[in-house]
Amino acid sequence: MGMEGHRIITTAGELAELANVVDATTPVVLSAAEIEPGADLDREKSKVLVAGLTVLPANADGAVAARGEPVVFVADVLPEGVTRRVAGVRVLQMRERWTLQPGQLGPHAVPADAAVRRAEAFDRPDDDMTYYLLEVQASMDALRAELEDALRARHQPIGPAARRRVERSIDAVAAARLEIADAVRYGNVCDLAQLAVVDDDLPCDPHRSGDVWVYLPDPGGEGLGSEELGCHRHATVAVRTIAGSRLGSPETSR
Repeated sequence: MGMEGHRIITTAGELAELANVVDATTPVVLSAAEIEPGADLDREKSKVLVAGLTVLPANADGAVAARGEPVVFVADVLPEGVTRRVAGVRVLQMRERWTLQPGQLGPHAVPADAAVRRAEAFDRPDDDMTYYLLEVQASMDALRAELEDALRARHQPIGPAARRRVERSIDAVAAARLEIADAVRYGNVCDLAQLAVVDDDLPCDPHRSGDVWVYLPDPGGEGLGSEELGCHRHATVAVRTIAGSRLGSPETSR
């Protein structure tokens, strides 16, 4: 059978078959559960065990790198030059997965645990906090729904004093959710806005592919100044409001 990728394991025999074609020294990694978009976590039939060989980033000891741990890079000499890539460890990976179609793996999945999704979104290397804020917004929706269910619960009735406070907390969560939803507009911003060089409480120009370099003079008047990337909206504001600033690339600013 093809060993790359993952497959659904439904019987002990299928798991044994997989183990028989894997080197005995291959590490076994239990990874966080995943859910395919649209799958229902409450449907037991949609939950399956998925296993297969994959390659995970390696640390300095040659083991699988933990979250936040530095990874090792190796150099490959190719006809077109030397390239660097992340060193990998071949592992047998196993995880639970909620599938959209029972018995069939879909092309995409995200961590089933909302806290894991938030952590991954928070650690994105592209300075884009949009996905993190969206996950926080979703967690507030879930919290509000949970509190509302608690008010309706008959097996654990909430007394009047607690009910009043829970009702107020629901309103507070709803208000916070609206603020987070508004913050999503600012999840991905240019350097000028991120560094508060320009703080006009306006989202960046959506055409971020056209970000331009802006030369900013040294505030003390002694240094060479610096260049920062800005969207057209905030670059225009910076040049208009900061004396000595101007548009230009790092090669032409000085």
